[in-house]
Amino acid sequence: MDGLEDYEPLTWAELETLVGTNKASGPKDRGCAAKVKDVIISAANWLTDVSSGISTSHFTRFTEALERVDGNVVIFGLGAQVALGTDKMRLSHELQRFLQLLSERSAKISVRDVFTQRVLNDHGLHNVVVTGCPSNFINKDPNLGKKLRESAEALAGGVSSWADLRVAISELQHKRDQVEVLTSDLFVKLRDTPSFYILQEGPLLPMLLREFKQNVRLRAWQKLWRPQRQKFWQPRWKSIGKAYHGYTPSGMSGPEAFNVMRSKALHFSDVEAWLDFARTCDFSFGMRIHGTMIPLQAGVPAVLLAHDVRTHGLAEVMKIPHLTPADYLAEFQHKPRQFLRYCAESLEPYDQNRSQLAEVMTDYLQSNGLTPKPELQALIKA
Repeated sequence: MDGLEDYEPLTWAELETLVGTNKASGPKDRGCAAKVKDVIISAANWLTDVSSGISTSHFTRFTEALERVDGNVVIFGLGAQVALGTDKMRLSHELQRFLQLLSERSAKISVRDVFTQRVLNDHGLHNVVVTGCPSNFINKDPNLGKKLRESAEALAGGVSSWADLRVAISELQHKRDQVEVLTSDLFVKLRDTPSFYILQEGPLLPMLLREFKQNVRLRAWQKLWRPQRQKFWQPRWKSIGKAYHGYTPSGMSGPEAFNVMRSKALHFSDVEAWLDFARTCDFSFGMRIHGTMIPLQAGVPAVLLAHDVRTHGLAEVMKIPHLTPADYLAEFQHKPRQFLRYCAESLEPYDQNRSQLAEVMTDYLQSNGLTPKPELQALIKA
């Protein structure tokens, strides 16, 4: 959208302070809601079932803050996250109240996928449109899919083994089907090929950033750096966590797994840096939706291992190459050439579909009083 520089980025706590609903600010600070004209929300997979045990009490605070604002409230990237095979979701009262406010304060609500749209419809909200993820529009080339397909086909023609490819492997989602086998496969590829492991969550970051001693909040990790002769201290290679060192391939020791992970794991706090790195790779695959979108937008063929409703739904909406982890292991684990050809074939509908989603996103912006950038509109094909 154009005009984003007119908005001030705020955390929820900062918004609450500004409009006078932040109880931590003290009773005398009533804020000034009149300073806020409109609110744009960058969301994620916020919708969870009441049976999940995940607290949604914070949505009460969000709603109370937004009720103090007179203008529009426009959201991007809202999605549901549940296991594959789920048909319906039950949302908490706090979430329903928050969504009702969104419905009242915006002409349309943007959601990532059809399943999320159906969940909102089931809860009485009908001004909902499926836009996919906004990251789908980072690359402004209307022929991106065609170029990705040609790149994948060219690579397939010259590859004989995984060692021929520099691959960006996006982080595994643990506690999912097949993840034990995928972890073993990950270590083999990191050890034997010029590939890297892209982290998006926190558990491995202390190991990667060597923060065991520096960060007092990570005091519990310090024991990993004590001499191993003190038998009540764990060896530091266990810092990669049982989810990793518990599923190393046959013949790989714990210290070797630690060194492989430490030499091949990367983390990016900046999207542009992540895009730049992705351009140095030949191919990418993994279980993270943005770990797949970033290389695709950088012009690098990528395949998502879709493991839940959210990732599968997003892949279906945006027509990005995807398959289940089980299918990857059964068909492509040891066959990079066939995997690349599968990627190329799956990219056939991408450009036309992205053009249609760009039209939907343009309408979404305009319906909510926002201005689409010319680059977004240029993706719309006649």
